Parts: sequence; C-alpha cells; structure tokens
Amino acid sequence: MNKANRQAPVQPGERVNQYEILEELGRGGMGVVFKARDTNLDRDVALKCPWPEHLEEPKFLERFLRECKASAGISHPNVVPVLEVFESNGIPWLALGLVDGVSLSANINGPLEVKRLLKYAEDIAKGLDAAHRARILHRDLSPNNVLIDRDGRALLMDFGLARFLLEPSTPDDMTQPMSLTTEGVVMGTLQYMSPEQALGKPLDVRSDIFSFGAVLYEMCTGSPPFSAHERGQILDAVIHHEPAPISRFTYEVPAELEWIVRKCLAKQPEERYQGTQDLLIDLKSLRKQTELGTSTGSGSHVGTQSSLPSFGQTQAPAQPKKSPLIWILPLLAVAAALAFWFLRPQSSPMPTRYTPSAVTSLQGLEGDPAVSPDGSRVAFTASVDGGNKEIFVVSVQGGQAFQLTNHPANDYQPTWFPDGSFIAFTSRRSGNPSIWKIDPQGGDPIQLTDQGEEPSISPDGSTLAFTYPATIPECRVAILPLDKPGTPEILTDDGDGLWYHRQPSWSPDGTKIAYATQANLWSYDLNKRDASQLTKDGVVDAWPVWSPTGDRIYFSTYRENTLAIWSASPENGEVQRLTPGSGPESHPSISKDGSALAYTTEAVNYEIRLHYLPTGTVSTISSPEDDLHPALAPDGSFLVFVSARVAKREAIWRQNLEDGKPVGDPIKLTDSPALASTPDVSADGKWIAYYTIFEGQRDVFVISSDGSTPRQITEHGKDDVQPVWSPDGSTLAFVSDRTGNDQLWLVDMKDGERVSEPRQITDGYPKYAPQWSGDGSTLAFVHETESTVHTINLTTKEIQTLPFEAPVHRVRWDSSSQGFFVCKNWNETNLEVRRLSSSGEELAGGPEISFDNLTQVPSFATTQDSKVIAHGFGVIRGDIWVLKSNEGPF
Repeated sequence: MNKANRQAPVQPGERVNQYEILEELGRGGMGVVFKARDTNLDRDVALKCPWPEHLEEPKFLERFLRECKASAGISHPNVVPVLEVFESNGIPWLALGLVDGVSLSANINGPLEVKRLLKYAEDIAKGLDAAHRARILHRDLSPNNVLIDRDGRALLMDFGLARFLLEPSTPDDMTQPMSLTTEGVVMGTLQYMSPEQALGKPLDVRSDIFSFGAVLYEMCTGSPPFSAHERGQILDAVIHHEPAPISRFTYEVPAELEWIVRKCLAKQPEERYQGTQDLLIDLKSLRKQTELGTSTGSGSHVGTQSSLPSFGQTQAPAQPKKSPLIWILPLLAVAAALAFWFLRPQSSPMPTRYTPSAVTSLQGLEGDPAVSPDGSRVAFTASVDGGNKEIFVVSVQGGQAFQLTNHPANDYQPTWFPDGSFIAFTSRRSGNPSIWKIDPQGGDPIQLTDQGEEPSISPDGSTLAFTYPATIPECRVAILPLDKPGTPEILTDDGDGLWYHRQPSWSPDGTKIAYATQANLWSYDLNKRDASQLTKDGVVDAWPVWSPTGDRIYFSTYRENTLAIWSASPENGEVQRLTPGSGPESHPSISKDGSALAYTTEAVNYEIRLHYLPTGTVSTISSPEDDLHPALAPDGSFLVFVSARVAKREAIWRQNLEDGKPVGDPIKLTDSPALASTPDVSADGKWIAYYTIFEGQRDVFVISSDGSTPRQITEHGKDDVQPVWSPDGSTLAFVSDRTGNDQLWLVDMKDGERVSEPRQITDGYPKYAPQWSGDGSTLAFVHETESTVHTINLTTKEIQTLPFEAPVHRVRWDSSSQGFFVCKNWNETNLEVRRLSSSGEELAGGPEISFDNLTQVPSFATTQDSKVIAHGFGVIRGDIWVLKSNEGPF
C-alpha cells in the first residue's frame, strides 16, 4: 500500500483521550503526526503515534517509548518539549509542543546565507548540548529532525534513536563509549551518521558532533557531505572518504567555518571537538566576527580567544581618525573599479600580448601540462584508448604526440628537470603513488621515492619537492635530496595553511616553495624555515607556478563564476586574471625563459558503453547529462538506464538494441518527482524493478517495460534498495536496513505485483549488490565493509566466501562459464572487470573494461548469454593549450 493512501488510526474530528484531532500534519514510514487540541488545558499540541503494524515488530515499542523518555528528560528552548506520554486502544501516543514552522530540510534549497546558518548552527548546538548534559545522545541528527519556527529559532526533535549515557564520574567521561549501545547494530540516517555509528561501534557525544558537522556542511553547500544512489557507496564514503570542499559549492563561507565543519567531520573521534561546549565557543566567536565583518570570507581576520585558527592577516595597529570625506573618496574609487570589472562582458578577449593555440585535440582528456625549460615541448597526461593514464610529449606547435610511458598502472603529473634531461612523474606502478623519472626520449624509468605525488624539481636540479603522504587531509609539502634518497623532510605543519598542503612549486632562486591549501596559496621560505600566506581571500587557488623572474605566481582558481588562470604578486597577494575562463582552464606551466605558458581545459561526462563480446565491438550511449546504472534485458533486446536528460531529474530510460548496438532513440519510462536508481529487467523482459529516492526515503517500485503506471512494492519506513529479479521472474531480492543494517530480503511477485510480505534471508554483517545465479538457487553479494564476495544457498541458507582477492565493487554471474564477472582493484590500479572461475582463477575471453578514479559508479550488467556487457563510464575531455607571449616573458 502506498504511504500516501495508508489509513491513519484516527481522523480529524475524533478524540484521543482529552485531545481533539484537528488535522494531519505529516506522515512518514514510522508514523503519523496530527495537530490536536488539548481540551483540558485549552492549547494546541502535536500528537504523534506509530503506524499500528510497527507495534508487531520486535523492540519497536521499546524504541518509541525510549524517544518519549529521552525527550521528556530535556527542557531547553532549542528542543521540542514532550508534554505527555499515554496509551489509547493499544496505541502509544506522544504529545509534543506544537512548533509553528517547517523542517530545516525544507529550508535548504542551496547554500544558506552565512548569518542565517550560523544562527541555526548555534541553536542546534545548544539543543545538542542540553541533551548531552542530560546524559542523552541523539544518534539521528539530520536536517529532517530540526524544526525552524516562525522566529527563525532551530529546535531539535525526534530522539527516537536516543541512548542514555552512564552517569559521569569526571567531565572526561562524556567521551567514554556508552554501555547501552549494541555493537554491530547500525541505526540512524546513513548520510549523517559517524563512521563509528556506521560500523556499529560504541558511541559517545563525539558521534553526535560528527552528525552535527554533516548537517552544518549541508547548510553551507545545499548538499549532504556523503551522498550517492546506493547505500554501500554512502557507507564507504562515511567511513573512508572526505567530502568535497565547501568552496566547490560556494565561496561565501568563511574559511573559519569550513575549519569548524572539517573538525566536526574528522574520521577519528579524538580529532573532533570533545564536547559541545568547545563547539559552541567557536560558533559564537565566528558569529561575532561575521557580524563585525572580520571573518576571512568578508575581510581580514581578527584573532579570538577560541580554538579557531588564524587564517588571514592580524588586525593592523590603530590609525589616526580621518575625516569622512577622506574615507568616502577611496570607497567611491573602489566601487567604480569593481563596477567596471564585474559589469564588463565576461567573454572579453584575451589581451593581445598573448597568442593562444591548442596543441592537442584527442578524444579524451589531455591534462597535467608541463612545458620544457626551452619552451619547445609539452609533457602531459592522457588516457590510452580510454583506459589508464600515460605520459606523452608534444611540440608546442602541436602535431603527433610521442608516448613516453607504457605501463598497466597510471602514470601522471609530469614535470621537467631544469636542464631538460629528465621528466619526473607520479606513478602507481608500485601500488601507492610514488615518484619516478624518465629520459624524455624514452627508456626505463627510475624510482625517486616510494611514496608521494605532485613532484617539483629545484632550479639547481638537486632536490625534489613533493606532496607527502599522498592522502587528504594529512598531506604536507616535503623535500628530498636526489643524491641521498631516504626519509623525506616534511616542511609544513598544521599551522601553515588550511587542511591540506600540496602542489609545491619552486621559486626561480630556489629559496621558496609555493603551494596550495584548502583555501589560498602559501609560500614556504627555506632560509627562514617559515611559511606565509600569499592569497588572502579564502578562495580555492590551485597549481601555483612561479614566473621566471619571480615577481608573479600563476595559478588556477574559480573566481568571477569561471575557472581560469590568474596570477598573484608574491609580495602583497594582489591578483590579476590571465585567461578568459571559457574552457574551464587550469594547471598552468611556464617555460624557463617565460616565452610559453601551457594550461589544460577539462570537463567530465558519464556515459554508458556496450561491449558485444562475439565481435569485440563497443557502442556508446551518451547525452549532455550523465547516463548511469545500465541494466540489460536478459535477451539483449533493450537496455534501461538512469539519466537526467529531461528537467535534470534522474528517471528510467529505455534504449532498444540489436547485437549490442543502440537502435533508434531512447524512450523515457518514468515521470515522477522521485529520483530513480539501479533498474533491473525481469527474465521475460516485461517488468523493470528499480528504487526511488523521495524526501530521504528509498522504496522499491516496478514498472512495465513499455512505461505503464509504476507499482510500489515496498513501503517500510526504512530504506529498500537494489532490487534484482530471479531468473524465473517470480521473486525480487533487495537490500533493506529495516532491521538495523543492510541485509538481503525476498518478496514474491506475479504480473508485476507483490503477492507476499517481504522476508529477511540474511543477518549479521551488512551486505549489498545481490545477484542471482542462473538456476535461481543462490544469491551472490558483496560484504559492505570488507568488499569480499559471498554466496548464500536459498534452500540451506549456507553462506560461502569466494576466493577473490582485493576489494570487490560488483559481481555478476557468468552463465557461459558458471563463473563470474568481477569488478575490483587489480594490483591496486584501476577498477577493472574480469572473468573469473568460482575458484578465483582468471578466464580468457573477458571484456576489456576499466574504470578510472573519476568514474562515479563502477556498475555493469550482462545479458543472460553473457554476450553483451553494459557499464557506466566517466569520460573526461580536455585539451592542452599554449599561450605564446608577444611582448616579453610571463
């Protein structure tokens, strides 16, 4: 039954105890909320109850009553108050204070204005602090569980997953794991839970602080920090990956605020705020700075006594007061200059002192340009036949490029030795990113260091500067003498720039190294052994390179709504734009004589590729919008996929095929406000199962292959995802977290309709990506946290582990060999799909499919006879351009 049509336990006009039901306020997977009138006290309240069927679930009533008890124990202006708990006709009810407002989620339609989000953040932190002082963890903090009232006040609600902490003997006990958390049980909203909560580990107040950081990140950017179509990918991101920089979404957020967010979102609890009090101090301090216009997002930084780092200039000494006219005249001049700059045509031509020309024009991406010292050649990175990356060299006049490296692992980020004798580059040929050198005429490369990336050679050729280690956020700028390889000397530390330090570049005299941080460029003085900030406006500036005279530093940056090449003065940080930003343009490199500056243009698009194995032909389905999640009809007659081709909303599309090639135009099948994901086609080709994402809820649907009315198959309050049809079309397997973590479930089907209640078939560790065997007796799946492959016999329930080494992302049964197609990391290089036997032995005749690191979803599908394989692929396109100076060196 669709949630929207589900019968509520009471209707407006009816009474529950002393409460008269006035109207329904909202409903979700777990229950329904009414506006009601307390006839005893003559006041309006919010009345909440669970759906009756949930009362039959084990421990549900216990969790519901726990919410009541937890919320009732907190009395604070930023927490929705609990007024009463009672039972009527066997249904538990919760009476809450009625808040005239909407959820924080409804307020987030993009990045919030800084003043407004800081107000919300401070309110939420105050409510969270009140809960922690009452010895309660929230455990499900998300934008949906925060209300914003008419006065703009934020209030915490829904303590349904709350747990009580032990009474502390000391203040430090607030960070001791609570005893009432069950290890191995994952509950909460996945995008906002901490890594330890996602792994089912014991929790303390620092877990809520991580969730707070996720909410704060979404207020800053308009998007959750960890988001993907599939739960396994979200879980992997929460545990292992850092969110995209806030500055990728907006440049209005002060650097101090991004620092607060990053500290909240630290993977290790000991690296976060250790309590909400310290967090509140920093939020209040930043709010005051913002009101005074002193945060780095709006001017120079004024030091505070909180734990906030100093990102900008210190406050200048007080100056004698000037008359108002003396202040007004400079302001008018600045206003006029700004008006001229911002109101001029954004497509203004490049200054005539430079002549631009494209030197490459291949189908894929040519990136990482490095101009030779004499300005005659450019070394660059390109993907060979859409596969792994290699180093090439081409004349600055263009023409045929010479392939310099040839290795199954990625080779990238070339840079020349000052005398032109070698090219240093980063490679994954030894597993981790490491730095090598090679003769520009070819030959065998020589390893310089076994860990690091982004090499830069000193002007005298004696020392290597590089990024070490090659991971964010730990990476720092390091140097290593080339004649004495060994342990690198790390130059920068935590106070030398926000978050990470990378992309080092030597000054012409060899005394300084410019580098990029999370925000702004910095420079390290090797004589003074000290770092200083170069650019000071909080914008993400990247890939710095010095001019031959040392009076300018060129870099790529996103300013004026475009990514272009700019330059800055190393003396005062003054910046000027160089290129028009029509590319976008990034990664500048300058010849030693200053006659040539190279840069790259690049853009990413996701498409679907079809491999017809009998002939080896490859076909492509693409559009200006991303095409993802392919699924093939078992007989290969058509393909369905997800695309946002219309209205930029992900829907299911169908493309007819013949021998693995597209025939005609694709047809849009679904039309709904909900986003569609991971379709799967039934054995007879009549039905397509998929799941939708709507208002944070994920449910399984089925639609006919001609696009008739979709039918909702699951309607539980938890997430149901990744549906797959059994070979006979009688059963759908899917993944659900309705018991606490992701498990495999089955539901019987007939003519596109559900004919049974879903039933759970696994428990224990989380699982995802189920796939049926050809005879329907067994399901293969991937261990969500360890990325190992397992099978479960549906009759005996016996689970076996398959001997596939290295992390696996997807697996498909291969009917032609009784083995598997497996997508995984081979030798820590790119993700590839290979054909394996059930014993893990590689078989001949496999597809040549490789996913680079920029491929968003390494998903693939096969036909029943294994003749056609479809997969998503991220295509990066871009060319190398060179600017030749007509009026002296850069």
